Amino acid sequence: MAENNEFLDNVALVAIAIGALVVIAVILVVIRRCKKEARKPDIECESFENADSEAAASKSDGSSPIPKEGRDVESDLSRSEADFPIEGLHSRASKLDLPRRFPSGCSSLETMRRPALTVENCDRSALNAAVRAELARWSPRDQASVDVVSTALDMMAKAGSGALIAIAPLAELQRLHMQSTDTGYLTKRLKDTSVFHPCFEKVFLEFASHSDNDCWAHDYHDAAARGLPKDGAILLSPTGSPAKCAVKVVGLPMAPSQWPGRGTRHETALGLAGHLQQGVVLVLSSSRILHCLLARDRGYLALQASWLDGSASEDLPFKSFKSEPEPELV
Repeated sequence: MAENNEFLDNVALVAIAIGALVVIAVILVVIRRCKKEARKPDIECESFENADSEAAASKSDGSSPIPKEGRDVESDLSRSEADFPIEGLHSRASKLDLPRRFPSGCSSLETMRRPALTVENCDRSALNAAVRAELARWSPRDQASVDVVSTALDMMAKAGSGALIAIAPLAELQRLHMQSTDTGYLTKRLKDTSVFHPCFEKVFLEFASHSDNDCWAHDYHDAAARGLPKDGAILLSPTGSPAKCAVKVVGLPMAPSQWPGRGTRHETALGLAGHLQQGVVLVLSSSRILHCLLARDRGYLALQASWLDGSASEDLPFKSFKSEPEPELV
């Protein structure tokens, strides 16, 4: 009986020893796999860095950045995606900021394709009729006078350089995101100064005058303005009071059309006309070409002032523009 108990004790000890060995083996396998996974990103980054060094060496040698003859780039991309997880590829690309390469050697950057903006040449009476049609859409409490737009037009016609003025109800202006270009100097200076006041026109013409660095002169009589940039849009309320001056309008949705041959000022004007539900946008180029964009046209049409010297030089076909009033927005 004692011998049987001793035998069973030996069997139990052997079983315990085998179980311990199995547990140790499992732990070793897990540790090895963890180390292998931890080393994998480093190996992948080294492969990409080697590829970059090869590309840099080929550029320094004056050779073409196209892969070596007989090497299929698309197959290399597919093989890399098969060897490594998709998330790993995306994380590496973001860390190393590598553009995707194609057989042609071009990057994946593309030019945005939009229909061209329609530009119509019109005289002063036709432009006033179009502005009245836009203002008729505004609610009675936000109703603006045609005189506000006419006064802004007259000021811009006298300006010696580019400018941008937007006139819209305060509720519409509050939808915009703005950043001051001059730390709020011009907004403070023109505060409570109506567009009909001679002081407003005087300051505006100084703001819109051209200078070597497009900044207020260092010997300007107002020391607070010296060296500040003369750039940005002026936003007016329906009564002609300045809401914001010398501001960058940021975060606008992309306009539905493009304006060929024009720069960022006109692109901002086009974006404003497409984004505002009610508004009049006036934009003057450095070559004294004046355009008016109305919110009712949703960024598809610009009216060019034919009575200015610069506008007449563009040789657009004259088209008498006559707008019919639209129903008032509720």
